[in-house]
Amino acid sequence: MLGHPVRQLPLRRGHWIPTLGTVGTTTQRDVVALIRAAPALLGRTKLVTVDGPAGAGKSSFAAALASELPDSEVIHMDDLYEGWEGLDDRLSERVDAWILTPLRSGLPAQHLVYDWARGVFGSWRVTTPPGVLILEGVGSLQAHTSPVAALRIWLEAPRETLNNRLTSRDGAISGHLTRWKIREAEFFERLGSRGLADLVLDTSASS
Repeated sequence: MLGHPVRQLPLRRGHWIPTLGTVGTTTQRDVVALIRAAPALLGRTKLVTVDGPAGAGKSSFAAALASELPDSEVIHMDDLYEGWEGLDDRLSERVDAWILTPLRSGLPAQHLVYDWARGVFGSWRVTTPPGVLILEGVGSLQAHTSPVAALRIWLEAPRETLNNRLTSRDGAISGHLTRWKIREAEFFERLGSRGLADLVLDTSASS
């Protein structure tokens, strides 16, 4: 069994596309194997964080991992932001209070889900402690989550690729999204998010 920091493995950087088999340096199979071998550091749960800029493919990556990991759940940071202004200290407090603290004690995580259409938090979602919890989205890799994460993943791609994906997904980049990208860059710089990662994966090959 691997000891906790998987940071010592020679698999720190590479390329990923959502298929099994060998592509580039790091494959989905490699990442799944690392998760399976890592110890649980959050109660009985192995926390996996998937962070990176908008358009990097975090949601798709998390879904692909979950499909290969029985007894896994995905929580999306999009549900935890308080709207477009949601990258602040209160986000970290919600992650800690709603997710990390209960799971650390073997209790279900319970978090409000933000209703983007209404602009308010809506219903509660309850997550029974899973074997693997994949927390994906901007802000998933931070000071609260880093010490208890079994694997910390950062996804990235060239700026043009990110913008093309966002345009394809959401249409023309809006003022809200433009401001989000500015806040996102400031947030990452302030937290040093990329530097906390065990794996830095370039997803440009999956475009």
